[in-house]
Amino acid sequence: MPLTTTDLAKPNRRLFHPLTRGVTGVLCVLCLGGVASANPGLDLRGFIGAEAQQAAALVNVQEEGLALGGFDAVSFHDPSGPLVGLPAFTLMWKGALWQFATAANLKTFEASPRKYEPRFGGYCAYAMAKGRLAEGSPLTWKIEDGQLYFFHSERAEALWDGDQSQMIQSADAAWPGVLRK
Repeated sequence: MPLTTTDLAKPNRRLFHPLTRGVTGVLCVLCLGGVASANPGLDLRGFIGAEAQQAAALVNVQEEGLALGGFDAVSFHDPSGPLVGLPAFTLMWKGALWQFATAANLKTFEASPRKYEPRFGGYCAYAMAKGRLAEGSPLTWKIEDGQLYFFHSERAEALWDGDQSQMIQSADAAWPGVLRK
């Protein structure tokens, strides 16, 4: 799909191939499957502790264990826009792997993670306001009052923008209880 000037005029959007997540997930499943078959007594559910598993539910984690689809949480707050993180700069927080584009961004996040994590765990803010759980996309996002919000789609973002203050109140009331539904 060729980029248009409209795409380039959206500084808060980054495009990547939609199969990236699926291919990475399949590779992870194959690797874990190989480990499990080579070690029949191995319980992969115990790979991370129960506390980390509960905390991970509060973060929209992709099948490969990455928060934000591997994007650098700090870079969303930078005027140049979000960057994809690198495996060399990875941090385990809230039961998820957070990747950063630079060592400086990793240190910035470590110093104040709650400042940079997306609201509602990175799930779609609009769906949260409606009492539903939907995957948020690091490709459809906005920062409002210093807070990072993800949306499932541009349509969800537009609906959110229609009455943002009411949406925030509704989403705050639903979070994190919607995870138990």
